[in-house]
Formats: sequence, structure tokens, C-alpha cells
Amino acid sequence: GERIKLPPTMTMMFEVQDLKVASPATVSRCGMVYLEPVQLGWKPLIISWGETFKERYPTLADSLRKWTVDLVDKALPFIRSECREAPGIPSVDGNLVGSFLRMLTTFISPRHGFKPAVDDGEQGGNPRKRGGDKSPSSPRSPKPPGTTQKVDKKEQALARLYCAFSAMWSLGANIHEASRGKFQDFMRGHLQGFCADTPDTDLYSMTVDDENATFVPVASVVPDFIYDDTVPFFNILVPTAETTMQRLLVEN
Repeated sequence: GERIKLPPTMTMMFEVQDLKVASPATVSRCGMVYLEPVQLGWKPLIISWGETFKERYPTLADSLRKWTVDLVDKALPFIRSECREAPGIPSVDGNLVGSFLRMLTTFISPRHGFKPAVDDGEQGGNPRKRGGDKSPSSPRSPKPPGTTQKVDKKEQALARLYCAFSAMWSLGANIHEASRGKFQDFMRGHLQGFCADTPDTDLYSMTVDDENATFVPVASVVPDFIYDDTVPFFNILVPTAETTMQRLLVEN
């Protein structure tokens, strides 16, 4: 409870992430710095994401950041000038870029065959180690001789696939169905610039096969429907390509 008097030449400033648990008295004494999206732009989001992502995937971060900047730089002006968005759901550039980066972080992970430079326990690790073990994160286990190049090539291929996949389902997720065709035609050439496996078919109907590192139609991975007469009629869900894709996006 002791008060420390500061001289007029000294100021103490505390920067916090949010004010979710702050009292009204604390909020009333806070200074807010607000930057409009048009002034901040979207590039700082990618730069900040790239610095954090590089800690886990140093061999992939620079390439992904370059591809992301290139795609966003070309896609956003086209979306704003040539495409219609879903009625009543306007988007801002920062939101689309943030969705792109979150999808990259989600799909480029151990769950999909990527091995981080350090094991930070985020992907199903031992919870006791995450909370109680203060030792530094253990480095990636060395790979058997003769396998490094092969594994790295597969990771590079998967990174290209997931970057293309994430671009379509983030930058192009809010586009009206009537504009999806022209958006695909515009994006396909840019995606093929770094991901030669980008198909000439409907990009919204493709997903990534982790094992073979290639695009496959969503229809080919739709689970079989097994009828259960004990399930109430209104609880029955017959899997389709559409529900399979939505489940893939939501569950990841």
C-alpha cells in the first residue's frame, strides 16, 4: 500500500494486451492507442506472424512469408474491385489476412506431418511438462542418416499445398458464390507460381492428402454413411463433400 512519489521527469507506462479483467477504475486511467486498419495496413500482421512462426519452423517461415505477402498483395485489390462478398457479411483486409495466417499456423503443424524445430508441447504433449518442467524445450530428435533430404522435401511440398489451400479458404472464404469462379481463375496462376500441383479444377472442392503430399478431391475422402436405426431421424447426418469440407475446416 506504500505510495512512491515520482519526480515530474519520470513516467511509468505499462502496456497490456487487453483489459478483460480490469476494473472500471483501472480502465478510466488507461490511455488507448487506436490505429485504423487503413493506416496500419496488413503487412505488419504478416511480419509479426513470420517472426513467431520462424521459432518453430525456421526452414519454412521465410518462404511462407514471401508467398503470403505476394498472394495477399494481389488478391485483396481484386476482391475489392471485382468480387462480391456474402450479403450482410462485409470484411476488412486485416480480418482476411488474419484468417489466412491462422489457417497456416493450424495446418502447418505436427498434426499434419510437420516437425517443429523445438517441441513446445502444444500438440498433445505431456501437460505436466508444459506446466511444471522449467527446462528448455528439447530440440528436434535427429533424423536417421539418409532421410533428412526426403523428409524436408515432403514438408516443403506440404507447405506449398497448405499455403494454396489456406489462401482459398481465407481470402476467398467470404466471396459470394457468383464470384468464386472469377476469383479462382485469378488466383490459380498465382498459386501455380509457387505450387505447381495446384489443379485446374474447382479449388474449393480440393483438400490436401498429407501422406502423399498432393491435392485430392474432397469427394474422395467423404466417410461412408452407416445407417443406425437407433438414432433419431432428426439427428442423422449423411456426410457429403460439403459437410466433409466444413468439418475439416472447423475441426482443424
